[in-house]
Amino acid sequence: MAKHFNLQITGNELSVVKILLLIFLVVRLLLIFTGDTKTLDKGDGTYYNGYAIGVILDNEEWMQNHPNEIDDKRAPVYPLFLSFTYLLFGIEKFWAVFVLQAFISLILCYYVYLFAARLFDKKIA
Repeated sequence: MAKHFNLQITGNELSVVKILLLIFLVVRLLLIFTGDTKTLDKGDGTYYNGYAIGVILDNEEWMQNHPNEIDDKRAPVYPLFLSFTYLLFGIEKFWAVFVLQAFISLILCYYVYLFAARLFDKKIA
């Protein structure tokens, strides 16, 4: 038998979810602006940053001087996102990257809630 999906989400429930998401966004923005956003830690961030700079500069000399930061083992979408962000706000303005990621994750959380509410029920969502 097919289970009927619960498609009725009241405005009051959505208001609570939106308030929670707003609180989460404010906390995340406070952490971004009170933390160290001038440098990247070791790890993948360094490589993605190098890849994005290489895309922006399109400079053969830069790519030869940074061979470890450009490779074909990483997905191209995130470096392109970084490149676009760097074009808008300047190269290595990490605060801008973190703020955009905060908004993207906020939107993603909202849609995951809506999906879970439709797939299961409001309590599980």
